Amino acid sequence: MNIHPIVFAVPVYALLIGLELFLLRRQGSGAYDIPELLANVGSGLGQLVTDIFIGLLYQVPYGNLHHHFALFTFTVHDALAWVIAFVGVDFAFYWQHRISHGVNVFWATHVVHHQPERYNLGVALRTPWFSGLTNWVYYLPLAVLGIPVDVFVRCIALNLAYQFYLHTNVIGKMSWVEGILNTPSHHRVHHGRNPEYLDRNFAGVFIVWDRLFGTFQAEDAPAEFGTTIPYRSMNGVWANFDYPWHLWLRSRQQKRLRDALYVWLAPPGWQAKGEVALDPPSTLRHRQTRGAVIYAAMSSLIAVVASALLIARQDRLLPLQRVIGVGLIVWALASIGSLLDGRGWAKRYELVRVAVLVGFAWWFWKSGRFI
Repeated sequence: MNIHPIVFAVPVYALLIGLELFLLRRQGSGAYDIPELLANVGSGLGQLVTDIFIGLLYQVPYGNLHHHFALFTFTVHDALAWVIAFVGVDFAFYWQHRISHGVNVFWATHVVHHQPERYNLGVALRTPWFSGLTNWVYYLPLAVLGIPVDVFVRCIALNLAYQFYLHTNVIGKMSWVEGILNTPSHHRVHHGRNPEYLDRNFAGVFIVWDRLFGTFQAEDAPAEFGTTIPYRSMNGVWANFDYPWHLWLRSRQQKRLRDALYVWLAPPGWQAKGEVALDPPSTLRHRQTRGAVIYAAMSSLIAVVASALLIARQDRLLPLQRVIGVGLIVWALASIGSLLDGRGWAKRYELVRVAVLVGFAWWFWKSGRFI
């Protein structure tokens, strides 16, 4: 029986996050904030389920290009294909990652991952939803080289899996590998908003790319985490729309068309001459009640299980059921975020959501496609 990898990944990641949380709490560290962790989980779950559709961009164009224009013929059994794919994926990741930090429209799809102000394994789960709309383009040369789709997709997964452990404060310097591999120390620099740490260490697995192309920075001082303009909401869904909305508002206030367009193509931090800066978000955060946090945690757990089931069983579902399943999970994540943000309408919104959820859950169950 084939078991979907998500069935193994979810409990492993949960166990590692729980272990890190336990160790840091014993040390008296404040590296974890439960509402922020739930927001991280919410963003990550949303990316997983929306990837049911967006993820096709990594496979369909790649497969067509490989089929018609491959220069070499490799199979999944060729060791050289795996070596080329693993190194090539990481090289492409370096460039798409670096460019995403330098152009506003791409930064808008990546900034989600940099918003948390506490650095822990939960940050690894805070993956952006829309980066896949453009990032697939960087990997197309591998298709021309003849790397099979299955090898490419697995190497993408291995690359991302390696990066999970980079998001921790528990592991210090690893001097014996830091000349070649990316490490937690190197990646803490990447997430730092210290001026000397901005736009450094873009590598996924091999830090040699940063050393070769002049973007390497060693961890010389403790990093201050988060973005230069803080994101204070605990809504992991809105996190994916906040910066694009910010760019839209900036674009609308420009007096010249070229400035309105350039807002999207400029590097983050650019301002047009005479542009009035938008009011920054509030520096105050809503204090969640203990009950709201517990309810949000339980709802998040249900969303995790539902997401794993949806992804593992997606091939057995009708197209409409997939769309509705993704919609229900995103709705749940948005509702959880609204509760954590203390929105006045959040409780009424949640009651409506639960009522709708019960109806659709009955439909899914009666269809027999989740069994």
